Amino acid sequence: MELLGEKPIAAISEALTQRLLERFHLEVSSLVFDCTNFDTFIDTENPSQLPQRGHAKSKRSDLRIVGLALLVSIDFHVPLLWKVYPGNQHDSVTFVQILEELTQRYQALARDCQSITLVFDKGNNSARNQEILDGSGFHFVGSLVPTHFADLLALPVEKFQPLKDPRLKPTRALRLTRQVWEQERTLLLTFSPELQRKQIRGIQQHLTKKRRALEELQAKLRRSQKPGAKGKGYSQESLWKQVQKICSGQHIAKILHVAVSKVRGQLQLRYRTEVSAFTRIKEQHLGKRILFTDQHSWSNEQIVLAYRSQSQVEDAFADMKDPHFL
Repeated sequence: MELLGEKPIAAISEALTQRLLERFHLEVSSLVFDCTNFDTFIDTENPSQLPQRGHAKSKRSDLRIVGLALLVSIDFHVPLLWKVYPGNQHDSVTFVQILEELTQRYQALARDCQSITLVFDKGNNSARNQEILDGSGFHFVGSLVPTHFADLLALPVEKFQPLKDPRLKPTRALRLTRQVWEQERTLLLTFSPELQRKQIRGIQQHLTKKRRALEELQAKLRRSQKPGAKGKGYSQESLWKQVQKICSGQHIAKILHVAVSKVRGQLQLRYRTEVSAFTRIKEQHLGKRILFTDQHSWSNEQIVLAYRSQSQVEDAFADMKDPHFL
């Protein structure tokens, strides 16, 4: 690969993509973009710029990783554009680079389809990306960070309408328009009971682990304050740092209320579960997504199905990471 260089590889990639389009008549009306990264066992002293320490999908913070961006067709998830990038580069930065390359190839793609819609998730959002996308000739379906739209999350599920496509039952949706990065977009709030159940189970499992960790921390604190205890012990600041580390994770700090205090010279750690906070999170946050698009004429069902087509590229990533996949 080193003998070819980046430009010849890019030319081969473009020629191969065009050949795939011509030979197999791939459907390009909707294309899915996503990023992942791969663990490497490349030594830290190796000067290569691609493997870097970053947010590893595998949670292996001890390994250097390499990023991969893919743009795939919805039918047969055939890769049409790909890019390898440093593991510490944010997805939104990579998205800009892909957009620039994709815009250059737009004319070739447009010969096969007059309207092309890109599908991507919220990790690729930024005002700059939206500006580039608006000028690219492509339409889009994406998602927004729900917590940035607290007023929308507060809307009761009773206002949501059932989706008609059998593939989407029992998902419900609420449609509205809103300014996003100074442009009017169609927003679709979706609620999936199945997703809500999965998220509730996940939070409950996390809470069980967090409570166990807090119990262990309480026991360590008691032992450290007994007469003749060895070691440095805890300061109020160091104890609170441990608490913050334990209570990290989405929604956890809102559900677990922890207090660190000093009584008669002794540090105390108390915690309780805020049931009302958990109930509020279940009602307002869990099971919900906020999709947005410039395809204002599309039906609710078309928007949701397009967004869910991301599973195609996720399947491709899973296959690539499976050591037993043939």
